[in-house]
Amino acid sequence: MAKEKKKPGIIIQEQHRKAWESLSDAKCGELLKILIEYQFDGGELPSDLSPDLEMALNFLIPVVDQQRTDYENTCEERSKAAKKRWVNGTDE
Repeated sequence: MAKEKKKPGIIIQEQHRKAWESLSDAKCGELLKILIEYQFDGGELPSDLSPDLEMALNFLIPVVDQQRTDYENTCEERSKAAKKRWVNGTDE
């Protein structure tokens, strides 16, 4: 059984900078904590979100999910390439 790969981080993208800047420091901290719990603990999103945090999460969660999928795909491709090298006995 394959071990589940956990993505080592969250990438905050430049394209979302204005959205982050529109939030207060307290809201940014709250949003970051929600994203950390979602990414690393598989947490459920709180149901009592303020409208501004709900809006931010509506576009950030799909990005985090896509980053996770991309990471898992990259890990799988690299694992297959490494196994192929070992089977073929090459070190290229």
